[in-house]
Amino acid sequence: MKEAHRISLALAAAFNLTVQRGVPRDRYTVPGAEQVTSCAFGGPNLDQLYITTAACGIDEARLKTDQVNAGHLFKLDLSAEGIKGVKAFSYKL
Repeated sequence: MKEAHRISLALAAAFNLTVQRGVPRDRYTVPGAEQVTSCAFGGPNLDQLYITTAACGIDEARLKTDQVNAGHLFKLDLSAEGIKGVKAFSYKL
């Protein structure tokens, strides 16, 4: 049986990809963006990880130098690693 994976955010500067039992697998950072805000699986096979970053509170000078990727959306292709998200559960009220 294939192990389930989950995403955990770490200090809004990077995020860890962790297997269900809590064993760290990979750590990802977004160069030029110290504030990673969220991530979600998407794509037809749910093997694309969409990552958002924030620019709030970062001064204009830093946005032009070391924080050039702040406030953007990124996509990480995880298909080669065999990592996928799960479909959202939907229900009727």
